Amino acid sequence: MFDNDTLYDNMINSLESCVHRVFTLGMIAMIITAICRQLYEPNDPFIYLNILAAVVLLLCNIFSARWSIVFRVRLVGSLFLFMALVSLYLHDIQGAGLLLLIVPNAIAAVFEKKRSYFICMIVSSVAIILSYDFSNIFDYIISGFIFISCSLGIRVMVQGLRSAYFENVQELNYNIKENELMYKELMDQHEELKRSKLEVYELAYYDKLTGLPNKRKFRETITNRIVTGNIGTMMLLDIKDFKILNSVHGMEIGDKLLKLVGEVIRDMDDPLLYSCRISGNEFLFWYESLNSKHMRDLLNKMILEYNVRARKFFTYAKVHFRMAYVRSIEDGDDYLTLVDKLNAAIKYSKYADIDEPLRFKPSMYEDLQAENQLKDLIEDAIEKRCFNVYYQEKFDINSQRVTGLEALARWNSDILGDVSPTIFIPIVQKYQMTASFERLIIGKVLSDYPKIIEKYGPINIGINISSEHIASKGFVKYFSDALMLYRVNPAHISLEVGEDLLEYGVEKVVRTLDLLRESGVKITLDNIGEGCSFLDHILHLPLDEIKLCRRFVFNIENRKVQSVLKAIKDLKSDFDVSLVAEGIENENQLKIIKDLGYSEVQGFLYHRPEPVDNLKKEHKEEIS
Repeated sequence: MFDNDTLYDNMINSLESCVHRVFTLGMIAMIITAICRQLYEPNDPFIYLNILAAVVLLLCNIFSARWSIVFRVRLVGSLFLFMALVSLYLHDIQGAGLLLLIVPNAIAAVFEKKRSYFICMIVSSVAIILSYDFSNIFDYIISGFIFISCSLGIRVMVQGLRSAYFENVQELNYNIKENELMYKELMDQHEELKRSKLEVYELAYYDKLTGLPNKRKFRETITNRIVTGNIGTMMLLDIKDFKILNSVHGMEIGDKLLKLVGEVIRDMDDPLLYSCRISGNEFLFWYESLNSKHMRDLLNKMILEYNVRARKFFTYAKVHFRMAYVRSIEDGDDYLTLVDKLNAAIKYSKYADIDEPLRFKPSMYEDLQAENQLKDLIEDAIEKRCFNVYYQEKFDINSQRVTGLEALARWNSDILGDVSPTIFIPIVQKYQMTASFERLIIGKVLSDYPKIIEKYGPINIGINISSEHIASKGFVKYFSDALMLYRVNPAHISLEVGEDLLEYGVEKVVRTLDLLRESGVKITLDNIGEGCSFLDHILHLPLDEIKLCRRFVFNIENRKVQSVLKAIKDLKSDFDVSLVAEGIENENQLKIIKDLGYSEVQGFLYHRPEPVDNLKKEHKEEIS
């Protein structure tokens, strides 16, 4: 590729070569002239000037590396001008003075600017005038004419050549600049291509969000390590309830948390640890050792650091993880086998709700297979509307009257028989079937409404709604439309929600509950005390009723439990809510709960859940 520096260097080298040849020829000419003068005019002093000129030309060639071309040309031009003046002085214009005058003027015409050229011309003209000889005026005029013609002719010719030269140089310079632009454009395209190839490589092998290797890169790396005989522990890390976190706080917060995981992992900088992001909220680790305890300690330290950093921008409660691990050789000798067993172990940890690091066991496959079969049966049952609704009465022990009903889902499978809600409800929630399942139950309850009103009159019907469903977009409109479709009075419906409701955002939840209450629907906080933050719920949520967790009633003989129940009882008047004690199964529990000041109860002692056709309204006699 051409550039200005290369062109300049080439021109200087070419000029240097020409000057060197001219000086060499001039030096030879001066030596020959000196020899001829010595032979034919031995006493002519001009011979010394010829020798001086030859020496100067020789020195110019010797010191060409130190003396610039301009300096050497001016030195030689000045020397020839001096020799011409001496010749005019000694021999008038009859000697070689005229020729010697033409040489410096030619040099000035070629190399010097106008000012230097005119000075040289004036000096030469004055010298010719001073050498005027009246005895030979004709030769004088002819010689002067020759001098002026040569000097001016050379100047005009040089100007023309210089003009043409500069035009060519400008054209060449334009071409060079155009080539430079093309070269720069090509280089930019080359750099862009390199960046694109790098981006393609990063997209192919690295996760863009966290900066960690992706599943493909991890698989290639670990496969090579296993093939070369390396042994290690592989662990799968899963952020618990990440989908809920994303839906409540937004994907931006979710992305920040995932980026933070990547930062913390990179900061660990352990040469034995290799990690990747395998999917949305799952991370794979390979630890070059079978010391799984040390690896678990390392990851626990990472999780602790993660939660510390997360508090800087995230007010959500501590983020929890699920972990499962396998060992190479012991659990499998290839990558796919180890990952398959890891997935089975992490699914089992979700199924069994285990937060501690869990190692794979072969029996997990059987449990997961059974769970998958159950999931398929539940999906089929929802699609075919095979779930039934039973109702359990809520009873006022003071007035001896039924004050409400709670709708409870029941399932009698053709294959499994009666399946407990404690078995199918967790599966429904785990596999995101909550909305379709609860809408099925809501439809059945609202369709039973006329029969219930016919038997009990205007009575309150409680429907259990998951926090995920009630906090979902569009639930209020759906439920309002359902009430209108079945012509159900909203004042007779109570939606029973759990303590995890606030995890979906206080403002969002309160706004939803306010809209439901404005329509006439009542809100019940179910199983109060099951979590550890029920006071927050009572303070923030618009509630009509609170139901005690069954564990309170089960342990009601414990003095500490009774103290807690007394404190909760005081909330009734302070917050204008009614209290219901669930799980009353014997007379001793009923007596203690009555002594504590509770009036409304629900449990097997009074009534077991039954389908709507089996319900019979009847006043219960007081149980002593």
